[in-house]
Amino acid sequence: MKIGVWQTVLRSVALFILCTASAAFAGEPFDLVKSTIEGALVILREPKPNSSDKKQERIDRLKAVINPVFDYDEMAQRTLAGPLAPARASGTGRV
Repeated sequence: MKIGVWQTVLRSVALFILCTASAAFAGEPFDLVKSTIEGALVILREPKPNSSDKKQERIDRLKAVINPVFDYDEMAQRTLAGPLAPARASGTGRV
């Protein structure tokens, strides 16, 4: 059982080193992601709204913080690229 614990500790340390090393060289992209996450967490840490209007306002505020960072069209293309490749090759447009 001790070997499993040490493996987990070593993997965690290695992951931490890799993350901090890449973060040190990431620069602007890292700062953009970090500021987006911090902005979203500020909104999420606020007390939960009771009325549906306040809930929608909270959702809209989260979207305002998150949407500028994500390219949803690009994410969809990358996600569907594998499953849709046979359909594109056959020309039918169907999977």
